[in-house]
Amino acid sequence: MNIDQITLSVLADEAREYAPRLFALYGVYREEFSPTTRTAPRLGHGVRRARHGEARLVWLTDPHPPTADDYDLAGH
Repeated sequence: MNIDQITLSVLADEAREYAPRLFALYGVYREEFSPTTRTAPRLGHGVRRARHGEARLVWLTDPHPPTADDYDLAGH
């Protein structure tokens, strides 16, 4: 084997090892507004804002991807 063949073999191995993998990013986002006074405030004044988000990343090429049963959806 010459140096070019060795180099190509190493590059082929690295291409397989570091190949891009398919993934999905999903989640929920919620924005809540609650008045801080008893009067009807205009948006941005007298309103407290809360933002909540949670995201998940799943590798689509994973041979054993998690299913809905793997998550505690009931909160128990």
